Amino acid sequence: MRQDLANNHGFSLIEALIAIVVISVGLLALGTMQIGAMKANTLAQSRTIAVSLAQSQLDFLRTLPFDNALLEDSDDSNTLDAGFENGNTPDNSISDVSGPNGEIFQIFWNIQEETPVSDTRTIRLYVTWEDQKFGPSKVILTSVLGGGFYL
Repeated sequence: MRQDLANNHGFSLIEALIAIVVISVGLLALGTMQIGAMKANTLAQSRTIAVSLAQSQLDFLRTLPFDNALLEDSDDSNTLDAGFENGNTPDNSISDVSGPNGEIFQIFWNIQEETPVSDTRTIRLYVTWEDQKFGPSKVILTSVLGGGFYL
């Protein structure tokens, strides 16, 4: 049995169109993944900036004398969870900080005195911002000050 190869001149038009459709779907999926990766990258950059701002402010607060006004529970609420998002007033805050992607970071903190033991103060520091793609975001750091030691 011998096949006649004279009639096989290459791909048909239908085969070529199917191949183009398959390649197009693959490239669209690749483009969608790339857009998702870029969005996640922007969120990661904003979160990194927020953590850096929070750590820098917390380090500054650690250098203050224990009786400094910035380390006092100004509203005597004895809670660490009060903040802008709950409609409450935090114990302290600093002016807004602008980020490279247009974010506005709000930095505030609350103090709880005599917690977890006497002669200590617990600081809960918040950095919040409105992410353009993912909505409200925040970073929270907590530290205990007092008695010449930091936890």
